[in-house]
Amino acid sequence: MNTRMPHVLVVGGSFGGHAFAYKLISLLLEKKIPLPHITLLDPRRGLLNPVAIPRSLVEPRFAEITFARPGEFSREMIDNVDFVHAKASYMTDTHVFVKSPLYEDTLQLKYDFALVATGRHHPDYIMPSQPTKEEFLALMNFYVLKFRDANHILIVGGGAVGIEVAGELRYHYPSKSVTLVHPHAELPPEPVSEKFKRRTLEALKILGVDVQLNTRVKTETETGVITVDGREITADCVLWTSSRGKVVTEFMDKEIFENVLDSTGALKVNYHMNLSGGQKSFENLYAIGDVNDFPVIKTAGGAIHQAAVAAQNVARALAIQCGREDTWPERASIEPWGIHTAILIGKEMGVSQLMGLGDSAGYKESAAFFGDDMSTSKCYESLGIRKSTRLRTLEDSHDGSVKALEKTAASLSVRETTTSV
Repeated sequence: MNTRMPHVLVVGGSFGGHAFAYKLISLLLEKKIPLPHITLLDPRRGLLNPVAIPRSLVEPRFAEITFARPGEFSREMIDNVDFVHAKASYMTDTHVFVKSPLYEDTLQLKYDFALVATGRHHPDYIMPSQPTKEEFLALMNFYVLKFRDANHILIVGGGAVGIEVAGELRYHYPSKSVTLVHPHAELPPEPVSEKFKRRTLEALKILGVDVQLNTRVKTETETGVITVDGREITADCVLWTSSRGKVVTEFMDKEIFENVLDSTGALKVNYHMNLSGGQKSFENLYAIGDVNDFPVIKTAGGAIHQAAVAAQNVARALAIQCGREDTWPERASIEPWGIHTAILIGKEMGVSQLMGLGDSAGYKESAAFFGDDMSTSKCYESLGIRKSTRLRTLEDSHDGSVKALEKTAASLSVRETTTSV
């Protein structure tokens, strides 16, 4: 009789991956179904709120609250998840290869269910990759000083991040010149209403941001940038927020997953969040958030919403394995929702288009959607994040990370020593 504990692998530990693991554990505990072995792979030693990065770039004290250390995770996560600080270097439909600078070998881990929540590649000032809170704070402090010492700051790209960074800069430094250039006639580029776009531009101008639309940058120079039409825009500091990074799926086997990878590298999913494309479907594999092709505006809240669907479907499969078919009679599914997004412009103005409310909310009402901490406490509360003065997971030290890697490999009995994948 096979009594091996099922293994659930989570690749990517930002909001989506963390929410999936937390929801899965909560569902199984509630229904008194045995927990599987859960491994979460992510280089970061903690959880970062990406929504709060624009303010963290200008306000060092604020950056302190946007990074939760492992010891502040929920009791359920600390007790039941192996947090391994490493990247998946190669993945098939049954195994993943894991590399870590803390461990000299490559580990091959077998899984029964897997969730991919790896997001996109971004510059560090948009989605910091620093593994520790100390390194993250050091990067934020670098930009705090950089912006403090600059007189004219140029933001290239009028997406949500560029708009929010420009707003924060003008709010915190009203005497500085802040220019936002955008290659199109309107901003932001997301499919929001014309009213949303118009009010966004109005709010930026109220704050004193110099917005230059239909302006495409050709190259950066020592004194600013040169546009494609030959104009020079001078600036002490240039910040690029225009690049929509590629999805992080390069570690996935291209032949095995050929039918579920679109032309951009995004993972095709169905309404159950399963990888699915053409005649090929992977019932035990899921993808959520920026990394999938689900046709919605990508937000942290949306990733958490998708995570709940994937978690219930994995919980259902585990229940069936235990003879509990009636626990969840049907698979959970989700359909693309309408426009549900908001942008904070400075501390006191925002623009929103929300389900059920449309784009009718005013500047202050939209700003209130973020609270005083750019949704940090709201998101952390939904994940059971709690404050603690003591770090309690293995991964709080170099030795702990090595032990976590060894524990995961030993429990699965699939450790192999290799030098490359």
